[in-house]
Amino acid sequence: MKCNFETIQPSENLRHVISYYYIHRSHDALHDQSFVYYPHYKNALTLIFSGDNNNNGVVKFSRIYRSSAKVSLTGKFCKIGVVFQPLGINHFLPGVFTEYIVEEVTEFDYFGEEFNSVVSQINMFTAIADQAELLNAFFTKKYIGFNEERMLKAVHMMLIKRGEQSIASIASDLNFSRKTLLRLFQKHLGCTPELYRKIIKFRVTLEDFTKTKDYRQLTSDSYYDQSDFIKQFKALTQLPPGQLISSLSHLGNEDTFWNFNT
Repeated sequence: MKCNFETIQPSENLRHVISYYYIHRSHDALHDQSFVYYPHYKNALTLIFSGDNNNNGVVKFSRIYRSSAKVSLTGKFCKIGVVFQPLGINHFLPGVFTEYIVEEVTEFDYFGEEFNSVVSQINMFTAIADQAELLNAFFTKKYIGFNEERMLKAVHMMLIKRGEQSIASIASDLNFSRKTLLRLFQKHLGCTPELYRKIIKFRVTLEDFTKTKDYRQLTSDSYYDQSDFIKQFKALTQLPPGQLISSLSHLGNEDTFWNFNT
């Protein structure tokens, strides 16, 4: 199948809010492929074009999700992803995150006609660097900032601790209650702090595997015991760790892991 996947980082001024862009493209009218993607602590905006029409792009946003999801792509397509850093999208929204994002995956029209105009131009370029420049210019212009320091500190602490610190301990270290932490996460990420912590731990494990190539070592490093390791992985992916990790494909140069063995 004539299909390719590339990644590229955003301009330097956006790297604290956007992790990377990717392009997933097929020029084959007979292309027929499915893949499964798994929970991530980063949100993503995707622009999907079908066939040869540059003006039929669909914009979707994926927030924190609880489990794996399957995608099927057929024929010619161009899928462009904007993968945000944790809380990255919040820097472009003038209001609260959950005012704009209700479902785990939803069509996203907040940026309106101005963004639609950019989208219609993107698929006219074949090089991801050219597409990235259009996106860089748009997001630089739309940047507002996000000033909820308690939320920024809580997420930063979870990432530094690789998802291994308890929610009670995080709340205590930040000097506010678990109830306040829950309210902040529901408001600004649309999920519980406990789910977010578990997803960080899961993704860190996947990234560690790309270095060690031995998932058995990851059990003792990150989880309480083998039983906990299996339980936590199956809760997020419906697969035991060994089966999941052996079936994953690492795409591009960033942290995209998809399972094409579906």
